[in-house]
Amino acid sequence: MANNPKLEVYQVWLTPKGSKDKTFRDFFIETNSKGSSRDDNNATIFLDFFNDFIHKIDTDDFIANSKKKKAFTAYDTRPVGKFEPSIKIHSNRCIIEGTIEGGRYGQKRNKSSFGSKLEKEDIKENDIILDKFYFCLFTPLNSDLGILFIQSYTTDTISDIFTEFIKSIFYQKGVYNKAKVEKFVPKRIADEFRNHSQIKRFKFSNRFVFDQMTNNPIGVEYEEFIIKVEAVSKNGLPKESLSNWLKSISSKLFDRRALGSFNNGKVYLKNTETTNESAFDINSDFDIKPVIYLRGRVEIKEDGLPNFEDLSKFCLTLLDKEIIPEVYCKNEIQER
Repeated sequence: MANNPKLEVYQVWLTPKGSKDKTFRDFFIETNSKGSSRDDNNATIFLDFFNDFIHKIDTDDFIANSKKKKAFTAYDTRPVGKFEPSIKIHSNRCIIEGTIEGGRYGQKRNKSSFGSKLEKEDIKENDIILDKFYFCLFTPLNSDLGILFIQSYTTDTISDIFTEFIKSIFYQKGVYNKAKVEKFVPKRIADEFRNHSQIKRFKFSNRFVFDQMTNNPIGVEYEEFIIKVEAVSKNGLPKESLSNWLKSISSKLFDRRALGSFNNGKVYLKNTETTNESAFDINSDFDIKPVIYLRGRVEIKEDGLPNFEDLSKFCLTLLDKEIIPEVYCKNEIQER
């Protein structure tokens, strides 16, 4: 697990079949397993949805994506004694938040320990390396638009498979298609990124097969290599000049091949205020969105995990102070 936690924000849209005027209240009433009615109060309706949510996320086995070789689940979702559940409900705010655990599987490896070098254990292909991730889901009853926060790490994320899970949560055969989930960046953070970012470096990588003469036996042997070429700006470049600099650097040659023809390319932008770097794939549309790194915003513990209580406060404040005023009409949030 990389020790630089980050936060992603998504908009979650209901996609009803036929009518375009369905709200989350409608969805919860029409799809709840306990048969909520329109006469029930909002807290009861949302509590019924929460119970369905827990039933779907805290299952006997992991929720897995075999194509991406990732899986996640929820543990300890019921309160036990003095211990709070890992996932909580805020009925009066239509919020579900908490932590889930997940990660990658499908890689056969070994593990050992300091002081016990010779004692190795297999990590089997169906073993999942678990990290803890925070999420927060806001579904205002009078709207068809929800907000989802997912915390991840620089190199470890389950955001891709968790958003697929969220899409399926709001699916009902014959009535609702899977929800539409799109990345969203609050305006202040987008402005902060726009005003304080500069291009720091470009990185290109490609697979090459090289050969060499062998002496025993006499012949030629071949080996595949991954060649990485990095171009680092000494002083930093203005983000607005990205297209021009990319065109210039991409035309440079390695082994008679233009860097722009390499299989993979990334551009790294640096926030001049926080000094954080963000990597973006080089593509034709240059759709570069800021990354919300959490270091400096919430406490990061020695083991690289964020303080989840701090993170909860940060997300709820971001929701209340910036996202709700930016994207919702007043009558959509009146039940709060």
